[in-house]
Amino acid sequence: MKNLILICFISAAELVVAQANFQGNVYEMKSKNSLNNVKLMVVEESDTTYVVPDEKGNFDFKTKPGRVKVFAIADGYISELNSVNAGDGSKNVLNIGLVEEKMIAEMEVRGARSHVSKSVSVLDSHSELSEITIRSGGSETATYSWRTDSVESLKDDIGDLGGGTNTLKVGVLTAGEVNDFAKWGLWNDLNKNEFAAYSGIWKSNKKERFCIQLTLPSGMPVIDAEVQLTDASGAIIWSARTDNTGKAELWDANFDQANLNKYAINTTKGDFNASFKNLHSFSKGVNSFKIDIPCTVSDQLDIAFVVDATGSMGDEINYLKMDLDNVISSIADENKNINVRMASVFYRDNGDEYVTVESPFSSSIDLVKSFINANEAGGGGDYPEAADEALMAALKNLNWSTSARARILFWVLDAPPHKGEENLQRLMEVSQLAAKMGIRIIPVGCSGIDKSTEFLCRSIALATNGTYTFLTNHSGVGGTHIEPSTDGYKVESFREILVRIARLMSITPDCDEFISPEQIVQIDTNLLMINPYGIRDTLHANQPLDTNRIDPSLEIQVLLYPNPTNGIFHIRNTKEITEVFIADVNGKILEQVVLDSDKETTCDIGRYSNGVYFVKYFNGQRWCCSRVVMQQQNN
Repeated sequence: MKNLILICFISAAELVVAQANFQGNVYEMKSKNSLNNVKLMVVEESDTTYVVPDEKGNFDFKTKPGRVKVFAIADGYISELNSVNAGDGSKNVLNIGLVEEKMIAEMEVRGARSHVSKSVSVLDSHSELSEITIRSGGSETATYSWRTDSVESLKDDIGDLGGGTNTLKVGVLTAGEVNDFAKWGLWNDLNKNEFAAYSGIWKSNKKERFCIQLTLPSGMPVIDAEVQLTDASGAIIWSARTDNTGKAELWDANFDQANLNKYAINTTKGDFNASFKNLHSFSKGVNSFKIDIPCTVSDQLDIAFVVDATGSMGDEINYLKMDLDNVISSIADENKNINVRMASVFYRDNGDEYVTVESPFSSSIDLVKSFINANEAGGGGDYPEAADEALMAALKNLNWSTSARARILFWVLDAPPHKGEENLQRLMEVSQLAAKMGIRIIPVGCSGIDKSTEFLCRSIALATNGTYTFLTNHSGVGGTHIEPSTDGYKVESFREILVRIARLMSITPDCDEFISPEQIVQIDTNLLMINPYGIRDTLHANQPLDTNRIDPSLEIQVLLYPNPTNGIFHIRNTKEITEVFIADVNGKILEQVVLDSDKETTCDIGRYSNGVYFVKYFNGQRWCCSRVVMQQQNN
């Protein structure tokens, strides 16, 4: 037999190896100057390489597609991690700011001194400085010897001092949440009635909402894409970034229903640019668009805490600090597979010891913990505080990630900003800039909040794709907390609400993975147990349905199949339910579905991104919801 010789011709295009590109800069966080002797350790699966930036801190390298971790390492600085699940052909920007290690030690010593000073202030009149008696709630708890050189040892022994009858410990504070995206009809009613006067006071008139959904052909959400709403001349009306579900919220203060064809959407993701027209406002649903670009999911999660530290916060700040410390640890523990960076800004008012003090973003949670524990309540005097200046400082000074799956800002306050023209202008700029940067602001209203401030907080939350939270009286801590204007809410642990919000705003499927049904049961659906009509439903507020089991007294209300679905599923109801609402994992009502009279209705959610969705309905007694998973096959 003759030998068979096979000759293969391979084109140059076929020899091209799949790659992802990384570019960026490394610099010193405080001075913004470039750093010398910086090394980047690049880890991709089992391979590790090293990259040395140039003298200006710039770098440019390529890797294989997949999960890539980039460690920035420099002597005397906290090592910083960036992580990306990078698609083939993707271009990823990483600007890395490094923080000096000595900042942690400085914060710890400052916090210890603060505790010592506070402890001395509660000494009995006959006590001497050499012996400190710490009292909490009127009873003696411990006695410590004190010397001028013992600050470092005391910081491990002396905890925050509580007030009233509560023991200072994690989880005492109680809170609730109002997600106005999930109660859209009620929010519009409030704007026309109870909140009508406050819109003019705060110059908050967004008038009309446009919701945009961007997905890949595979059904994956397009995360952290820039989205702009423009008019006929091309002028930008509002800018935002898509969230972890691929949605962006855009607003127009001068909405013209009769001239909708003037609006357009421009979107940018890396080198990709596209424009879309034929938009409709949210009254007619979500605008959904598919774009064909490499799938990239950033593993960066940025969380900042902006905290009012004026004297009026003294009744709650020690409990807040303890819970925030626990929240930071819990979020870090829940997200070991991604890179969580945290930062904080404390603020008072003009004329006080300081207006704002900042702790920069870092992968080291010890830095922000030490900073939070080092700050105490003081100053103030009048009711308004420098909240607008603090929010702007947080947006401009904290070095948010240029690429992230989520950027979250928790704003803890018990008083409004000042109402001068400069303050009002700054507040409008805060909403616009935060939305443009993709930073979701979550206000936390404490004792002292009035209705005008509640309206402002909820308006800023909506403008930035956030949600509104508030402390309640159930803990017995602090002064009186007003009831929010809503139809009902669930009382929860304050720390659990913050951890849950961080989870829901950052969860996303990987590019090459489907959502497993097992993931669904881990998602807290209490957020979604909301009456979309805005009817006052006190039963719902106190007894949310556990959707992990069927309540036999209510029987099965609806059957959803197939589940999971590739977009199309059927609803069959066993009782007289005439309509349902479809909501996403962040609680947003996406559409209303009128059920067919023959008891079976076909729905199509294929235009939305892969993920978990909820079918919500009123069963005659309460609002209930069922889960459905949408996962299209990758192309």
